[in-house]
Amino acid sequence: MAPRPKQPSRWFGLRSSLSLLAAAALAAIWCLGLGRVPNSRAPRSLAHPDLFQTEPRCSRGGDPALAAARAEASGRARASRYPYDPADGVLAVHQLRLAAHCHELAGRAAAAAQLRVEASSLSARVEVDYAAARLALLRAIEARDWRAVIRETLHVQKLTSTLGRNDYIEWLDQTSGKARAELRRAK
Repeated sequence: MAPRPKQPSRWFGLRSSLSLLAAAALAAIWCLGLGRVPNSRAPRSLAHPDLFQTEPRCSRGGDPALAAARAEASGRARASRYPYDPADGVLAVHQLRLAAHCHELAGRAAAAAQLRVEASSLSARVEVDYAAARLALLRAIEARDWRAVIRETLHVQKLTSTLGRNDYIEWLDQTSGKARAELRRAK
């Protein structure tokens, strides 16, 4: 009997699917116009910040298994609230990555791998939503639709709320203020 051909691992298939999904989403966003910058009055050097800037590390002082369980529960709870509060998606990815690192320290490689896949999947979804929100904001500015500018600025601000202050956040605040002033002036 001939040996069966080796099947790709489940991890490889999921990882390939996630990569393909992310690439397709980014291509679609590019085709919709994110690749060009409309006259948004944003400085050309002003880049949007990365939502996932650092890889969280489990504290070495306590029980890593207990820390993993807490971070995992928190991450999954926040992930379930993401559709209602964009900041929870960013925080969920952080917590799931933290749980994965803590599971590794506790010697639970399989649990860590599963959480990394969950975090990667959610991270891709949040990144696509972040790109779409930035595109919607730029389109609203271009159309001078001040109500939409306020709405989209708020959405992007919620996604970036965990990052602290930076030039992009300042620009969002100024843009929202200008849109509110334009609405008051139009009345």
